[in-house]
Amino acid sequence: MFRIRVRTRSIYSHVREILRTLSVTRPPQPRGTAPTKKRKIKPRHPFDIYEDQDEELRKLAFEDQMRGGKGSMSAMVREALDDYLAKVRS
Repeated sequence: MFRIRVRTRSIYSHVREILRTLSVTRPPQPRGTAPTKKRKIKPRHPFDIYEDQDEELRKLAFEDQMRGGKGSMSAMVREALDDYLAKVRS
């Protein structure tokens, strides 16, 4: 009797392999726009969010990674917070 070993790979490993084979270029920064000033990040400041918000952020991060972006949920939250603060202050 023979045993056959089947190696199963996670979806994540398939995605990484696909991303490695694709040559994705990011769009250049538009002319005439100055690079943004680097801001210091405060590490690990906990906030409570709803489960559906977390799921949607994860989906958006994955989609951004598939397009060649960083897929950073933290960056998305920081951008949303900047937009909210600007709206409240105006």
